[in-house]
Amino acid sequence: MLWILLILVGLWVLLSFDRGQLKSPLEPTPTPTRVPESYFMEAQAYFDAGKLDDPSNDDPVSELPEINDSIEAYEAALAGDPTNSKAWAELARIQTYSSSMMRNDTEELVRLEAALASATRAVELAPDESANHAIRAFSLDWLASNPLVEGERAKELLNEAELEATRALQLDSENPLALAFYAEVLADQQKWLQAEKFATQAVSWART
Repeated sequence: MLWILLILVGLWVLLSFDRGQLKSPLEPTPTPTRVPESYFMEAQAYFDAGKLDDPSNDDPVSELPEINDSIEAYEAALAGDPTNSKAWAELARIQTYSSSMMRNDTEELVRLEAALASATRAVELAPDESANHAIRAFSLDWLASNPLVEGERAKELLNEAELEATRALQLDSENPLALAFYAEVLADQQKWLQAEKFATQAVSWART
């Protein structure tokens, strides 16, 4: 009877494994999936602390490096959801800001081109989102200001930046981000009176 009982228990265990009712103790437990919003909060915290980009944390060997700056947090969000336009736009914004931290004009240019690519992807995914066009205008404007971008290329980038800023305001005329970036584009075009007008509007809407 004891042997029969052991055989029945063994069969029950085997059938339970086959049906998924039991899990092997050697089987790794699934890692909880983080929602994009948690990465956004982490990225904002790093941004507030001034940690936009930390090159010392780059590890080409590790497939999942520790998140240690704002850029890495947005890249982690996109690894889980590559169609998230908000993450692409915010990544572009941080990439643009962080370009000022690069060691030379060449590295700055590479970072700004990456920022423009991220902003362009955000616009492709959500073309009716005002903030995406505003951030793309911002990245175009900074790219045009790089010392390695000269002549007609710089003018073309500034003109495209103005078009993007205009589109952002068409979608949302009260968007402080769009107003502020439009003012910056106009200032770089030396349209001082128009730049002051939009900068004042940006401050006014940001306070409401």
